[in-house]
Amino acid sequence: MKTIGITGNIGSGKSSVSKIISELGYDVISSDIIAKKLMDESPTIRKKLIEKFGNETYLQNNTINVNVISKLVFGETPESKENLNELNRIVHPKVIDYIYNKIIEFEQDGIQMCFVESALIYEANIQEAFDYIIVVHSDVEISFSRIQSRNNLSREKFDSIEKGQISREEKKKLADFCIINNSDYEHLKEATLFVLDVIKNIEQK
Repeated sequence: MKTIGITGNIGSGKSSVSKIISELGYDVISSDIIAKKLMDESPTIRKKLIEKFGNETYLQNNTINVNVISKLVFGETPESKENLNELNRIVHPKVIDYIYNKIIEFEQDGIQMCFVESALIYEANIQEAFDYIIVVHSDVEISFSRIQSRNNLSREKFDSIEKGQISREEKKKLADFCIINNSDYEHLKEATLFVLDVIKNIEQK
């Protein structure tokens, strides 16, 4: 089975690419969805996050308080950066284990190709786990405009997240395939289908 990573910086459109691929019938694993699921459901992760960040990190229904966590980890202060590193140390190993086990399940089911969407493939240094990596790229200002209209994210928070990721240009250089997403959804879909066709043609040879 071929495992293909989908990555890109904040607001690049990687989730849209994942949705297009999923709608074509491929299995797509989202690391963000898994991280949220594990923070909500894993007693071990809940215990560690509460010990580190306090009881306010969880709501009364025992689901993660996204607003509190965001305020703790996104910022320019050394404390914010340390909080982000600590959050990643607690959550990321469990996310990677979950994805690994899911990939094994897919392979045992005879699935030929699966995709993993993750913002931090290169940052977490897990690129060698994939047969191919697709980077979704868009210009910074276009990305900010998307995020601002969708999530009402401040420029300060956007820039903080952006600085915590490898630069867009560097990711383009590292990628096996790059999808440019500076236009509309139809152009994005066309580019995604083209990359999928190229991958399928490579695998058929």
